[in-house]
Amino acid sequence: MLFLSILAVLVAACSSSTPSTLPATIPAPTTLSPTLAPIPTPLSSTPIPATPTVQVAAPAATAVPAATPSPVPIRPLAESALGYLTYLVEELGPRESATQQELDGAEYLASQFEGFGYSVELQPFSITSLSAELSELSIDVLTNTLDESQEPQTTDVIPVIPLISSPEGEASGSLVAIGLGMEGDLPQEGLAGKIALIQRGVIQFQEKVDRAAEAGALAAVIYNNIPGNFQGVMSSTPSIPALAISQLDGQRIEELLEAGEVTASVSVEGIVQTSNNVVATKPASEVSIIDHASVVLGGHYDTVPNVSGANDNSSGTAVVLALAEALAQDSLPFTLRFVGFGSEELGLVGSQHYVDSLTEDEKDGIIAMFNFDALGSGRQAGVLGDLALTALAIEKAGEEGISVQAGRGLQGGGSDHMSFAQEGIPVLMFYGPDFSRIHTSSDTLEFVKPSLLGDAAQMALAILRSPDFLAVGE
Repeated sequence: MLFLSILAVLVAACSSSTPSTLPATIPAPTTLSPTLAPIPTPLSSTPIPATPTVQVAAPAATAVPAATPSPVPIRPLAESALGYLTYLVEELGPRESATQQELDGAEYLASQFEGFGYSVELQPFSITSLSAELSELSIDVLTNTLDESQEPQTTDVIPVIPLISSPEGEASGSLVAIGLGMEGDLPQEGLAGKIALIQRGVIQFQEKVDRAAEAGALAAVIYNNIPGNFQGVMSSTPSIPALAISQLDGQRIEELLEAGEVTASVSVEGIVQTSNNVVATKPASEVSIIDHASVVLGGHYDTVPNVSGANDNSSGTAVVLALAEALAQDSLPFTLRFVGFGSEELGLVGSQHYVDSLTEDEKDGIIAMFNFDALGSGRQAGVLGDLALTALAIEKAGEEGISVQAGRGLQGGGSDHMSFAQEGIPVLMFYGPDFSRIHTSSDTLEFVKPSLLGDAAQMALAILRSPDFLAVGE
């Protein structure tokens, strides 16, 4: 959630985010995450909600882990969503962006939508992704104990993960450790011709890299502040290449620097891959078409590498499927479009491509976009976005006996609704407040609450069927 590119807790874009496993590819700077007030610039793919500003004092449903039987009845839509969620996690597993795994997920969504009776299409798009396999960091150690006649001792190539939004490029120079990369950490003589070695933490990656670049650095290498490597995300493309390495490798280089000079060669390379959006359409009722109005309900179906993503974002994908099934026979005065977005974890790429593919008339006709992302964990359901839509969601939650919190926006992250918001389209995002396990191997079924799936689905259903909904969109 964003991204959202993209938040580890999500937020790989934030220096305090949780580590992820080594991805095969991540996006090149040609893909930029959208920005529009009042929703802040996305720094990663999965959202982090701001401090809640509204509380609806309805009784919360009892939270029941998906891996165990529920001792109390849950909403029918929760049962439906849980079935789809279980299949996504246990049968399909990880769905890394722009891979065969993701394509398998797209084909599954398409088959389900077709089974409900919708008109379905796959919308392919190409992305240039930064490759962890092709990118590298190599270092040469020039210690004070070496005889001048000896050749430098060359270490093995160090495993790296390019930061999302890093430019492609190569650089070579002496490594200089600059601590956390804060203003007082830089040497007085600057970093001209140097490669900055920076510790993760306290401030965002963007600030670390930009500060090093302004001081003259040719590249930036950020090492983790907890064991393992991580996928970092920047909100915009800096002027120098930026890589992430593990805590162990970073500490080892720091020790080598204490003994003498260390030179490094950095390269960031990208590859072109194909991803897909899955678009299912149900036309408006012929007797009550209103100016070709439409509503988009979507969520990303890709995951970070090697993670099945029970919460991020099998939960949102499952709710979208449950809603598509529930609304298949409804007669509504607007067209419904259910969209599974590809490559959200690479920076909201799929949703941005979908919006870019629309004509101006099609954009103008969208009454609202509902986004479902990482909504399965937390004490209660959460909503954020357009003020009128948020107010209607709170009203319907009260009528349905659903406990919900409304946030001002996202802090340090973003999600697919932001691609629509930048076009002036009213958006409403459904999320769960607990992002502590996303982008980690702990993002599993046992930590997903079926009640939250049902709450999000029931709120969305109540809004769409409400006579007040069209008035909100006017």
